[in-house]
Amino acid sequence: MLETVKTCDLCGGSDFKPAFSGKNFEFNEEFTILECKSCRLLFVSPRPDPSVIGKYYQSGNYYAYQDTSQLRGLKNFLEDFKNWLYRIHYQKDKNVFEGLICLFGRIILSFFPTLPPKAKLGSLLDVGCGSGSFMARLKQAGWNVTGVEIDPAAVVIAERNGLEVYRGELTALEFEWKRFDVILFSQVLEHVYSPAAYLNRAKQLLAQDGILLIGIPNPECWLAKCFGIYWHAWDLPRHLYHFKKNALLEYMEKTNLKLVSIKRRHILLSLRLILKDLNLKAQDKRGTFSLFIPIYVVAFFLYILNLALYLCPGVDKNITSHYLTYLVRQRSALD
Repeated sequence: MLETVKTCDLCGGSDFKPAFSGKNFEFNEEFTILECKSCRLLFVSPRPDPSVIGKYYQSGNYYAYQDTSQLRGLKNFLEDFKNWLYRIHYQKDKNVFEGLICLFGRIILSFFPTLPPKAKLGSLLDVGCGSGSFMARLKQAGWNVTGVEIDPAAVVIAERNGLEVYRGELTALEFEWKRFDVILFSQVLEHVYSPAAYLNRAKQLLAQDGILLIGIPNPECWLAKCFGIYWHAWDLPRHLYHFKKNALLEYMEKTNLKLVSIKRRHILLSLRLILKDLNLKAQDKRGTFSLFIPIYVVAFFLYILNLALYLCPGVDKNITSHYLTYLVRQRSALD
């Protein structure tokens, strides 16, 4: 069943205009993204209501619900390597060898902007933790981790791997830890029916000097405009909202939160993400153009163009990143 959004979650307005129509290629269904004329928030409407949205997450290909403890061969080796890097990264006392490895590891870990700061090592709430692979790494590295997840199968996997996970919506849960040093919204805020309610609840759960990490797709990325409906991060209808920078800053203002910094995905990752966009284009036979040139050649050309923009003086580097991570804290009396 579809529901129509009548009131903007951010500003309360009701005057919208169509932004564009996109497609879920897995289910072969089309959806419309509207833009609020007042605050420019982007959202899907009509959208699946909460009683049916679950079907779009049931695919065995949905990355967040996979059980990484069952990996074998090279994938298992890489998972163990990442776990080891995380542990070394947060370890306070390092020997000479570990110190050298840590320097190398920083380059690799820079690919993951939602990595919590070392200075905040303490209690962490991972909202939308999926099957808990990221939580497990942080737990091994010394964090006191708690997760929130709505999918029952993912919760079972996480609990089977020894993780504490609450099932349900963040806005309806109470926790043993009343305050958290870090709250993580990694690719979460775009999935929920009311981002305003989630941000308000996160603020209530943050420690006085705690931080909130918000990782979201960046619809102002030039590649989103280049690929149109084939930009993989639209991910309709799972992504119910898309946040331009000014819209997210307005959410923060209304929630009494303050932006500290913005981090981008490492520029080297853009090649893999460009390939995902091109693969979506290749899946759709209705397109207005075809990929006559081999897909890897097109991907490499677009990657070089993206790298050139990244290195160009005066260009906002945020437009070169598919995803952005906003590091946020509570406002103080001095702000």
